[in-house]
Amino acid sequence: GMRCLIADAPDHGDRFRGDADLRKREFWRICTAYVAEASSIRDAYRHLISDPDRMGVAGTSMGGFAALAGTVRYDWVAATASFMGSAYFHRTARTLFPPAGDYGIETALAHEAAMVEIPDPAARLERLVDRPLYLWHGKRDDVVHFSNALELQSDLVRVSGAGRMTVRIDPEGSHRVTDAGAREGVGFLARHLVRDLST
Repeated sequence: GMRCLIADAPDHGDRFRGDADLRKREFWRICTAYVAEASSIRDAYRHLISDPDRMGVAGTSMGGFAALAGTVRYDWVAATASFMGSAYFHRTARTLFPPAGDYGIETALAHEAAMVEIPDPAARLERLVDRPLYLWHGKRDDVVHFSNALELQSDLVRVSGAGRMTVRIDPEGSHRVTDAGAREGVGFLARHLVRDLST
């Protein structure tokens, strides 16, 4: 019951330029560029969307990061499903795709300075508290630690109670969404986005 727009992120899918190492080094720039593009994608397909001011976003891994950032950035995001993502960009960047080579003091300082230019969803948690939010994470994820989902839940509960949030930690899950997790996430979006036909 939902129409989906599934766009390749910069340097992913058909947009991949062939340099996997460069893509890793550019992870954070690509992620934030993807979020910025969401508005243009929405505008380009606006005529096909029944309610362009009430859309959901979902993503896996980097897409999960982008989904949370997009929710913070755009008022038109009405529900979000983030699989294996994190709202803590600046902290996560210290371990997820840091600069290649010797990560010494100078490299670390330069990296931290560059990350200041990248919007961190964790700095604007008040933008997440009033939206339906589904978080899925595998407890055995060795890329993005599942504690990111629990910390976001805890922070949002502290801010406002976070009554519209569902968090699933799969004890057997890795950095790959299970079929059950994907189905539950889609069901979550459907409940919050598909209007009650009886009204």
